[in-house]
Amino acid sequence: MWFGTWNGLNRFDGYKFKVFKHEPGDAGSLSGVDVSALFKDHLGNLWVGTENFLNRFDSGTESFAHYKLDKPPTSGLATRVIDISEDSSGMLWLSTFNGLFRLDPNSGTLKNYVHDPADPLTIGDNAIISTGEDREGNFWVATSRTLDEFDRQSGKVKRHIEVGESGIGLWFHEDRFGVFWVIYGSLGQIATLDRKTNRLTRYEYEWKTGPAHGNQAFCMLEDSEGTMWFGTASAGLMKFDRGNRRFISYRHDPTDPETIGDNRVIALSEDREGNIWTGLHQAEPNYFPSKPLAFENVTRLAHSREPQLSGLVSTIYEDGQGVVWFSVNRRLYRLDRKTGQVFPFGYADDGDVLSIIPDGPDALWLGNAQPGLLRYNVKTGEGRGYRHNRSDPTTLCSGLIDQLLIDHQGVLWSATWDGLCQFNSSTSRFTRYTPLIEGRALNYYAIAQAPDGALWLGGNLGLHRFDKQTKTFTVYTHNPEDPASISDDHVNAVFVDRFGTLWVGTQNGLDKFDPAARTFKTYDQRRGVSGTVVSCILEDRRGTLWMSTNKGISSFHTKTESFSNYTTADGLPGPDLTGWGACYKNSQGEMFFAGFSGATSFFPDKVVETPYVPQPALTDFRLFGSSVTPGRGSPLKIAINRASAIQLSHSENIFSIGFSALSYFSPETNRYRYKLDGIDRGWHEAGSDERLATYTTLPPGNYTFRVEAATSRGPWSPDVILAIKVLPPFWRTYWFLTCCVTALCGILALLYRLHIKKLSAQFHIREEERVGERTRIARELHDTLLQSFQGLMLRLQAVNELLSEGKAKEQLEQTLKRADQAIAEGRTTVNDLRSSTPTMNDLPQAVTALGNELAAKDTAAFHLLVEGPPRDMHPILRDEVYRITREALRNAFSHARADQIEVEISYAEKLFRLRVRDDGQGIAPDILRDGRPGHYGLAGMAERARQIGGKLSTWSRPGAGTEIEFRIPGSRAYSRPAKRFPWQLFREKVE
Repeated sequence: MWFGTWNGLNRFDGYKFKVFKHEPGDAGSLSGVDVSALFKDHLGNLWVGTENFLNRFDSGTESFAHYKLDKPPTSGLATRVIDISEDSSGMLWLSTFNGLFRLDPNSGTLKNYVHDPADPLTIGDNAIISTGEDREGNFWVATSRTLDEFDRQSGKVKRHIEVGESGIGLWFHEDRFGVFWVIYGSLGQIATLDRKTNRLTRYEYEWKTGPAHGNQAFCMLEDSEGTMWFGTASAGLMKFDRGNRRFISYRHDPTDPETIGDNRVIALSEDREGNIWTGLHQAEPNYFPSKPLAFENVTRLAHSREPQLSGLVSTIYEDGQGVVWFSVNRRLYRLDRKTGQVFPFGYADDGDVLSIIPDGPDALWLGNAQPGLLRYNVKTGEGRGYRHNRSDPTTLCSGLIDQLLIDHQGVLWSATWDGLCQFNSSTSRFTRYTPLIEGRALNYYAIAQAPDGALWLGGNLGLHRFDKQTKTFTVYTHNPEDPASISDDHVNAVFVDRFGTLWVGTQNGLDKFDPAARTFKTYDQRRGVSGTVVSCILEDRRGTLWMSTNKGISSFHTKTESFSNYTTADGLPGPDLTGWGACYKNSQGEMFFAGFSGATSFFPDKVVETPYVPQPALTDFRLFGSSVTPGRGSPLKIAINRASAIQLSHSENIFSIGFSALSYFSPETNRYRYKLDGIDRGWHEAGSDERLATYTTLPPGNYTFRVEAATSRGPWSPDVILAIKVLPPFWRTYWFLTCCVTALCGILALLYRLHIKKLSAQFHIREEERVGERTRIARELHDTLLQSFQGLMLRLQAVNELLSEGKAKEQLEQTLKRADQAIAEGRTTVNDLRSSTPTMNDLPQAVTALGNELAAKDTAAFHLLVEGPPRDMHPILRDEVYRITREALRNAFSHARADQIEVEISYAEKLFRLRVRDDGQGIAPDILRDGRPGHYGLAGMAERARQIGGKLSTWSRPGAGTEIEFRIPGSRAYSRPAKRFPWQLFREKVE
């Protein structure tokens, strides 16, 4: 709700105001302080009229755009905008005392229309009061003297309707029925205009007391139901009764705070709920529902005639003539609801009457009326009293009678503060019944009769059942360790519904009694009842239970086990209707409840739920407890009530979000629930005094804040959503982590390269050591063993020359031949120990040479296949690979009997592989598994492979050939890696 005042523009969210006014040095603030006109166009833009300016409010930035009215004032007055209207084309029309202005909101251009005395087709005066378009599209301009029909195309007046000098102005409105209402003249008279005849029909006001007199009308409003309201100077707010063609006045009463706050009403408006708002001359704005409330304040009706009738109402009853009886301030009164007259009842002075029940059509029983119990004959006005006498047990049982009951047999029973009391009408004697409870005083507060004739009594010592036949009591008390026991020992109310179910009202809620199990089911505030104390219970014709509590009135739907709660916002006289358990239902179904806050009446069928669903709005955003304003450098780029998303830094992780429901009828009873997706698992429900959600130390991430609103009993509204992103600190951002990972990988790669370089250096040292050692061994073998064998061979040859031909000579020659072969092999081995193949790519060449040499002595064909460019291998490893290959080839040529023998060398990036295969006779499985005795070819090759970090595998099948494969990782085989780019190395390490 927006209010224009002499001290700025006020925005109201149902709980607090925010004021916008002119701030020197702030170009986006309101152009002035005194707000003289407010208007909302069809796009929802708010326009504000001030002196010499029209302001448009930007709800996103909460700033104002200014449109200056530069025309020099011809009347000597400032160009103050006093009224704003919009026509069907979207043009704005501004009423000022310096003529009529038209503003094109799209272009911002202004055009001024003024009165020209020499031109009768110009507007009737420069003091423009109001403008507007009627239902047929005709545009009207109200001046201080005339009502003009204005042609917007030509800027000329079609017709002038003279109304005379208007003191406060000329106002008009066409209602939905086509009636053209006008406020005109120096006295602010209300009239209707016949636009065909240009004739005004004036209405006279009717006053409740005294003759009619002058009463200026300042403003008018047609509400959503078509009712016309008028604000006046001294009659307060007036409503036009169309059916009777009269005005009903609502005036200020200083003794009644529920009346309008001032009799001078200067502005009217209606909100979405149908509440009528009144701007008052010397009081804050008031509002009220245009429809009557379901609950009537009986106390207020009586209070209007008898101001002393306020306080605790101890009993209430309506007789057959429609007269309401109620006791307050130790006196009993009768209220005639038709006339509003209140009469004290003299028989019951100086005492709080606590119970009234009828005894036939002509008599009433009054409990606790002087002298204790009184029977009053309504027709004759005669009464008979019964008094308590402690020395006579046949007299009234107690000095305090709380409730009365006439049972199905017509016997009068009293719930007293000294037990249960039975009255014998034939003897006029009383009999007292009490259970055997020692050590505590017994006070009965309530009494009811069950279908089986038993009496149920509630008091300060639990719930008691009295069997009239056996004159015995059954007592039910609260057991803290038994949840199925009665909820509290202080029982205020007992009630038996139409189905015979017993309901009990205690200091801790509503209980339902199960007679079969003798247990109780409790409905407390957690189950929905409005207050903790249930004072009195009634049932309507639909089977719904109604009860008074310490927080208003609750209705309980027994089928759905759900509550609806009603408060002062629904018309109750106050929050607390407990006290003496006063309630009553008349023959028409109207219910009465009374207590500390007064008395109320209502028809349950007329209590309907409002269909209005309030729209929640975000009203505040706080960081570390301080409100944040939108703008540059602020987390809020636009106003919080317009924002859909907000971004916070990691240090701005303690924030609060304020919210409100745009429901003004009873803002204190509005309900709210909110949650933050990503943090909250469920909704947090809050009351109207808890409209701030606070979250602290949120980790970085994306969240969604949701809030919903509802009236006290209405459905939940659609949620309002605010997306919240909490940014991580820079050291937890993806780019920073990526840089860190990249740098770490670079460092690891460098360390790896350094480690490889170190290993390579160590390898070369060891290699040189091994080469030196091999050279030494070769030299020693050559100088000792081979030379010794050579000398021995010379002697054996000399011996051979001495021998004659024969068998011995033949065997010696064979021995010498084998010795020559051994010496040759020894020299070959010594040569292998002393040197390696000299070039980088010599392994394929060496294998080719070896294969060709062996093939020349055999029938098998030899082939070599090389995959990939040959790589430089570690010399020792290369020699070991060559030896494995040589052994495999020699075995193949010597034993395989193959036609084809093939060697395949593969120089892959990550793997070096060498295969030797033939198509010969194969190897027997047992020899392949266990080896041939005295031969260590396969075993030796496998040992060489293991020593250099490789793996040798053999496959063979008789008649299908043999394949021997040697595999070793490329990182071990090659002396230096292939050329690659840095990112390729990084990729390899990551993978």
